[in-house]
Amino acid sequence: MKQCNSEKLKDIVDEALLQLELIGLKVVALVSDQGSNFLKFYETMRVTEDKPYLEMHGKQYFTIFDPPHLLKSIRNNLMRY
Repeated sequence: MKQCNSEKLKDIVDEALLQLELIGLKVVALVSDQGSNFLKFYETMRVTEDKPYLEMHGKQYFTIFDPPHLLKSIRNNLMRY
């Protein structure tokens, strides 16, 4: 399966946030895996350790890596090193 690039991902996230807010949901966080497209997207949106959120439409959305992928990364690193 081919992943979408960070530019396309930005458009998708932007549209999804707009649509979710339009139906009355209050989005507070974006959960993702550690794929290179998400890492590049977060870099583009200036998400850092000191600023763990992105800003769109005048609002802040916190970014969180999903726990199962974090556990998998830890396991893989322990096995490798």
